[in-house]
Formats: sequence, C-alpha cells, structure tokens
Amino acid sequence: METSLNFITVKIDEYFSIKNDIDKMEDKVKDLKKGRDDIQAAIIEHMEANELQQVKDAKGRMVYLTDPAVYASFNKENKAEAMRVIKEVWNMPEIFQETVPPSTLSRVIKDRMVNGDYIPEGLFNVYIEKRIGNRKS
Repeated sequence: METSLNFITVKIDEYFSIKNDIDKMEDKVKDLKKGRDDIQAAIIEHMEANELQQVKDAKGRMVYLTDPAVYASFNKENKAEAMRVIKEVWNMPEIFQETVPPSTLSRVIKDRMVNGDYIPEGLFNVYIEKRIGNRKS
C-alpha cells in the first residue's frame, strides 16, 4: 500500500509540474502572438500610408497586403429585419433558413462590400481584419 501511495504521489507531482510548464509556455505564446499582431498592424499602417502593396527587405523577405478577412454577425436587436432584408431585398432565400452559419453570412457581407452594394446600418456587426502575407527567400 505504501509503495502505491508513493507512486501516485510522485506521478501527481510530475503531472502538476508538466501542467505548470505548459501553462507558462501557453502564456509565452500568447504574449508572442500579441507582439506579432502589434508589429503586423504597424507594418500595415506604414504600407497603407505609403501606398505600398508589398515590401522586400535586404534579406529577400517579403511582406504583402492580402485581402482583408470579414467577420459578420447579426445585430441581435435587428436580426428579424436583417433576415427579411437578406431574403426579400437581396433575394437570397435559398441561402438563409432559420439559422445562418457565420461563415456564410460573412461571405455574403464581404461580397456585397467588394461589389459596392448597400449594407443597411444597424442590422449586422461587421469586423474587418487587415492582414499581411509573407514569403521568405
């Protein structure tokens, strides 16, 4: 019995030690991603301000502006009206049933934005994420 208790005590110590190491590394990765996102935002701001589509450095590494990602959701207070607009005004009843996958709504909103089509205010929450791509030489 004593050996079994010692064994499990050791394994529990090992488990919590590894878990603690993983938690620390996950925090470090989170911090690194935040730093990367901040730098990416600064690069995008500089490229847009200087009307640049791509930039190559002395080491041959290149960054370029990509199409922005569009994320859309229904404004909860106006969901019924938004569904009516999609079905009747935009004439898309086949795409939208009672529930709408977020990716489908986002694609429709992005397509309308790209085409310069009207999107009524207050019916949708839209987030546009600017991004860069990269190539290493």
